Amino acid sequence: MGFRKKNKSPPVLSHEFVIQNHADMVSCVAMVVLLGLMFEV
Repeated sequence: MGFRKKNKSPPVLSHEFVIQNHADMVSCVAMVVLLGLMFEV
């Protein structure tokens, strides 16, 4: 799960940003969900 740094990053909520960082966003959401489940149990 590596976060790639880009020299030119598009605006945060733009379509290109979502496409480029789709895998990173999914992995972050998955980790947040797993942490939430761990702390709830």
